[in-house]
Amino acid sequence: QAIWLQASCLPQSAARRLIERMGACPSKAELAERPFWEASHTLNFDRELQTRQRLLISHLKSTLKLCAVNIVHYSIQTLHFFITDGSYTMEFGDAALTDRNFRFYASGPRDPVVFREFALTEDVQRRLQLVCGATNFSLPLRNSEHMATFIQSGSGSVAKWLVALLCSTH
Repeated sequence: QAIWLQASCLPQSAARRLIERMGACPSKAELAERPFWEASHTLNFDRELQTRQRLLISHLKSTLKLCAVNIVHYSIQTLHFFITDGSYTMEFGDAALTDRNFRFYASGPRDPVVFREFALTEDVQRRLQLVCGATNFSLPLRNSEHMATFIQSGSGSVAKWLVALLCSTH
């Protein structure tokens, strides 16, 4: 209540910014993401998208890069991660956060930060097979960094979701 009383003396826009910063009101980012937090915390899949994307794996070059670009989402600066071979890009969600699916497409020009180069091994190909067609991106729960790290190394939260999913279907 003290926060509301103190904020009520400020102009409305200033009071709202103060309260949002202090956590008394949900931010725009939180309001936009909340429906995805309340959804199942497993990966969901679009089987038609999965089939189309899996066909592209054989077109990849032998060296891949784990990359990121800076994005601003609701005034929050963050990195959007993706994998590329220079010709194709694989990413979970898009940098504008309007597409919440795993995306696999012919690359356009970008100026990313390259974190690591790695080989397109059989293990990497298997992990790509597993994540093709994934949906239900969520900025804090199932994001581009989680997906790119899983593809590159096989570790992270995506591995846990896939194990849970595979165990529940057998």
